[in-house]
Amino acid sequence: REGLGARLRRRGAAAPSSFIRRCWYPERGCNESSSCSDLRQLFAARREVEKLPIGKECSNPTYIVTGTRYQHGFMEPNRMDTLKFPGEVWHKCCYTKGADPRLLCQKTDIKTHDELLNEHDGFCGSHYCAGYNDRCLVVNKQENPHFRTQRADVCPKGCLHNCEREIFRLDCIHLGDVPQAGHEGSEVVKAPFEDNFPYQVFSLSGPPPWAAAAALTLARPTG
Repeated sequence: REGLGARLRRRGAAAPSSFIRRCWYPERGCNESSSCSDLRQLFAARREVEKLPIGKECSNPTYIVTGTRYQHGFMEPNRMDTLKFPGEVWHKCCYTKGADPRLLCQKTDIKTHDELLNEHDGFCGSHYCAGYNDRCLVVNKQENPHFRTQRADVCPKGCLHNCEREIFRLDCIHLGDVPQAGHEGSEVVKAPFEDNFPYQVFSLSGPPPWAAAAALTLARPTG
């Protein structure tokens, strides 16, 4: 859903919990949450699609990040436009209908903070999305290198009626605070006044070594 993270900030206070569930600890076995184990199985059996459903057909999407071992981004001092999140790979997923739902997923591109701040005044579509824990994802991107039109205001002036055309959707998501080491956090995106926004965020990436060691310590039986 487009721009929900920006709406959170504009309405006021931030929620105290994280807005991402980090499924980093499969070695816990039965002590891992069912939210993580179930999502991991669904994602492994996902069907990749070129175009995701929109509107009511995907009213509660799930965003999944893989591929990184970093909890924080990297930036130059006092330069938000240099903020980067190396190694992140994002998918947007929708659930199919029926008694045995599956995930339909699409690997998305990411708008960098450099592009958002310097070319779009921090906006991802119609919503501001350049906070430290925000991501602007490019969804349902379609390219037509041989686009033709009779309208004079569609293609650049130098091309008149023939040009390359891109159509896409921009989704802004907010990840909240980083969960404490060894803890999964929550995939539910909280708004002020304890409302929930209609999307979820999961990480299926491996943790850095110190976080993995903390998880093993917490998983050991005591007494």
